[in-house]
Amino acid sequence: MVATPDYAGVEQKQACTTSSCSNLPGTYTCVMPGYQSNHSMTDDDVCTRRLLTHQRIVVDVAVVFELWSFLTKYLSDRSTTIMISDCQHNYEGAEKLLEIWFFDETGKCPGDLDLRHISRHDIELVLDRACCSIVRENSNERQLSFVLSESSLFITNNRIILKTCGNTRLLETVEPLINLARGLGFEHHRTYYSHCSFLFPEQQEEVYQDFESEVARLDLVYKGAGAKRIFGNLRSNRWHLYCGQSIPSALKEPSGQTLQLMMRGLSPAKMEPFYAINSGSAEEATRLSGIYSLFPGANIADFLFEPCGYSVNGVMKSDEYFTIHITPEPEFSYVSVETNVAMEDYTNFISRVLDIFGPSSFICTFISDSNSKAHGNHEVLKEVKLPNFRRMEIGDWNLFARKKVTYTAYEVDSHRRPNSSFGSDEESRASSLD
Repeated sequence: MVATPDYAGVEQKQACTTSSCSNLPGTYTCVMPGYQSNHSMTDDDVCTRRLLTHQRIVVDVAVVFELWSFLTKYLSDRSTTIMISDCQHNYEGAEKLLEIWFFDETGKCPGDLDLRHISRHDIELVLDRACCSIVRENSNERQLSFVLSESSLFITNNRIILKTCGNTRLLETVEPLINLARGLGFEHHRTYYSHCSFLFPEQQEEVYQDFESEVARLDLVYKGAGAKRIFGNLRSNRWHLYCGQSIPSALKEPSGQTLQLMMRGLSPAKMEPFYAINSGSAEEATRLSGIYSLFPGANIADFLFEPCGYSVNGVMKSDEYFTIHITPEPEFSYVSVETNVAMEDYTNFISRVLDIFGPSSFICTFISDSNSKAHGNHEVLKEVKLPNFRRMEIGDWNLFARKKVTYTAYEVDSHRRPNSSFGSDEESRASSLD
């Protein structure tokens, strides 16, 4: 009798109800010994990521020894779960980031309108369009926070931040979000869309393989009036930014700031807490890694994926937040840290983040308006010297509404670990598509 595989074990986080989702599976290769054949996945099997189901295999006595050898080699103490992935498994940790501010007919952020009144059902429908789902949530008196199967969502009374990694379809959510806000009485909006270079652009849906295509999609909403910029040279890990608003006149966006660190080539030792086999829970991973020390006292929602991967959202007073997402696999490791917490000097914070994760290269971006308490960091970030790192690139850009963006890129100076895929040999100013 021949062993008959019932291939039910695939990487999955959440069934995707969007039939056109680009993450629908194709053909996966079974890696069980003796079964190097392809198994077609059908039905609404999945938007991919980390959670594994079981594989059921009917065997006869003749293959028991071979199967046992495989199990003892590849299984941990979780003997009921067979860790199987396709032979060419890659995961895109770099996120697409969407931030939309909403205003009334006068261009102000009114106190009597509130995006938090969007129903949970409507939120889930929007996330379905992006091919992601809610796995954990928390909140405070000013904002709702959701940890997603692919990154994060934050909602305040007049701002939505949606951040999605993998092969998600973030741009599919722009118009639905605008329509939901309009239904609550908001008339105008300002959008920021950004991401760093993808490690696996060919795995993205076609529109995300080229920034010009993304810009064209957003220009359908903003009638070609948006502004865009690419920071970094052709050989580097570039950062792409688009800004658009619904009317040319000034919109009164509240004063604020956003700092992002996008890191690659992480230290394998420092990534160990983000494997489920090493940490018994998300709380343990948060503690062991040192993440909790970055914002002590924050109200956090964290999630540890199977077999690896980690996300955390933290909310503090008012609309302050931080969010961290970790793809620890050494072949394509990536960590992002984002916060809008104002600090007069981010140097110490950045150094602590680098110590926790040990990247071989990273991008730092900072956006603020002229009234921000942290606005002086534009000059600080241009001049700061970080131990063991050398700055490769620097750039800035003056946006509308008295906003400014500063971009810097760094690489390890003393040594280079594997997986430092991006880099340049000299400093360069930001390049522009304008």
